[in-house]
Amino acid sequence: MIVSKFTIISICLYAITFLNIRYFSGYYIVRDACIAVVAIYLFLNIKQIYRKCSKGIVATILLFIGLLSVSFYFNYESAKPHRNDLIVFSISLLEIFMCLSFNSDKNRMSELIDVFYKLQLFFVLLNDMLVFATPDLVVKYNECYLLGDKFTVGYQHILLIGLLLTRVAMRGKKINTNVIMKIIGLALLTFSIATVTNSATSLVLIPLFALFVILKAKGHSFIYSKVGYMTILTLSTLFVVFYGVVLNIAPIQLLITKVLGRSPTLTTRTMIYALVPTLLEGKLLWGYGYGTSYDLMFSQYYFPNTQNGILEWIWQGGAFAAIVLIIIIGNLVKYVKENSKQSGKYKYLYAIACVFAVISSIEIIINLQYLTLLIIVYYLSKSSSNGAVEILEEDILIV
Repeated sequence: MIVSKFTIISICLYAITFLNIRYFSGYYIVRDACIAVVAIYLFLNIKQIYRKCSKGIVATILLFIGLLSVSFYFNYESAKPHRNDLIVFSISLLEIFMCLSFNSDKNRMSELIDVFYKLQLFFVLLNDMLVFATPDLVVKYNECYLLGDKFTVGYQHILLIGLLLTRVAMRGKKINTNVIMKIIGLALLTFSIATVTNSATSLVLIPLFALFVILKAKGHSFIYSKVGYMTILTLSTLFVVFYGVVLNIAPIQLLITKVLGRSPTLTTRTMIYALVPTLLEGKLLWGYGYGTSYDLMFSQYYFPNTQNGILEWIWQGGAFAAIVLIIIIGNLVKYVKENSKQSGKYKYLYAIACVFAVISSIEIIINLQYLTLLIIVYYLSKSSSNGAVEILEEDILIV
């Protein structure tokens, strides 16, 4: 197999951002080693990176990290156990953005997608084999599967489908019968895993993804724009305020109670949202510190977290950090165009980003993996707009 330097870096980036394997204690050593490898790679190319990267977005990311650090300082005692988590998150976010900044206009995004797809396929299939073959593992590891909790497992499946379709699009190929059969197989697998893991959230991922793809195909493409995406994210965030109105709509009640088989309280989520003013009293500006949601909420209210994407960041870093995060997200979707002829390169991953924005209304899905997905969308849509074609010559390794 011929492997380029960037293939190795892509493998490291995948391990840093898309994986969190708790079944193997040595995984975290491997992850930290991958962070170090990418850091060395960036250091050796720092001059080119400085010229290529968006200094505005880098500055905004640094501001975001700085605000999280201030929140950590104000909540040192409770946040101290999560200090390493904050460091890993901050470094990983910077590394993925700067690394893709350097390589996107070298026409290497296709290579990144190819590596990510193959690794995603391997780990998703391995996860599912373990689910069916050794179901007791999830109990042993405290309701955790190979790839994470039941929600994360569902997200990984929909990401696999998006990576498959993006890989086909970037190769300039049509979606033929073979690809359609793969998609059907992966969709059925996603539904099966969602059923086995009892994840109602995972059951709606495929229909939502199909909806956004169909809307684009039919020309209803307002959502394929910065304004459209930020509208979806805003409405999802405001769900914590207007959930009573939404849940009183008859078709939505029917979907929740009859189709998904869940309670009208969305498995106690509405109880959490009702506590929001109390939870954030005196903590609105600086929050409680990165990673403290489960520790503090479970000890006081027996809830796992805030159950809303942006609300979780208000908890972790305060209102200032959440606002800067929203600015970062807006910048990452600014090259997405409603009527772009080149949107085929990014439309499937962008559709998944839209799915995640919707799901963020009831889940804490806005994390490193989510931001990594948006960074990939950013560089795919930017290259589609700018028509970058330059390719950098580099040595290859024969393995």
